[in-house]
Order: sequence, then C-alpha cells, then structure tokens
Amino acid sequence: MIQLSGVPVGDYKSIKFSVGVESRYNDNLSLQIGELSQLNGMTNISWMWMTSYIFTSVGGTVKSGASAPKNMLVETGLNTNYKTVTINLPTNIRISSVKDSEIVLKADVEKALDGVDVFANPIVGASKATIMAQVATNYATKVFTVASAR
Repeated sequence: MIQLSGVPVGDYKSIKFSVGVESRYNDNLSLQIGELSQLNGMTNISWMWMTSYIFTSVGGTVKSGASAPKNMLVETGLNTNYKTVTINLPTNIRISSVKDSEIVLKADVEKALDGVDVFANPIVGASKATIMAQVATNYATKVFTVASAR
C-alpha cells in the first residue's frame, strides 16, 4: 500500500506513475534518494556489468510439452525502457480534506510476458534488447488496471 499526502484538492479522472528509475539516477548509482537508498536494499538491484538498475524482474520455471523445464528470468532496465503509465479511472474521484480516497490497482504480471516465448528465451536482459523493450512496453500498456476507486 502506498499512501500519498499533499495531493491537491480536486476531481481526478486518471492516475500516472512510472515503472523504472529516472535516467538521472539510473546512470549514476551513487546518487541515492528515497527508495534508491542502500538502506532500502537497493544495492543488489543492479546489473554488475552495467551502471543501471533492474526495473522489473520475473523469475520461475517454464515448461513446454514433454521438454524438460527451464529456469526463467525476465528483467527490464536501461533508460529506454523507463515507462510512464497512465490509467483512466472508471469514474472521477474527488480528493478533499473531508474524507480519505482510495484507488486499488491490480497488477497482472503474466501480461508482462505477452508475446514473449519464454521457453525459447528463458533469460531476458539487456543482451536481448528487443524482447526486453517488449516486456517494458507490456508493463506500460497491459499489466496495470484499476480494481476500485472511491
């Protein structure tokens, strides 16, 4: 759960957020702010061979027919895959100082892998830039929906 304060009073018809790390911080891991602090465990969320944070990571085991299962790890990162997500609310929501408002988002991470043959490409990272870009675009366009808004 994320609680926001200081949201200006008004009627809102959508929400907007980003998936990834802004290039200013992604290009310089020594800059630390908020969640990017080492105190929040972010030192292990980067690729060792590149100065860049890992934005998303989905892992598990995949199986196809009679073939032996494979370990899967699909990651996104790099500045070109920083995505801004805008989601329209089912109805306008009024933010005021009189009552609390709540928006519940649903994330269907399986949709991040839409169009990706994870059995043929079980490991996706910067070396598979085209597939990684597709996954990042899926996060921006398919993964998040509004469960409720009040």
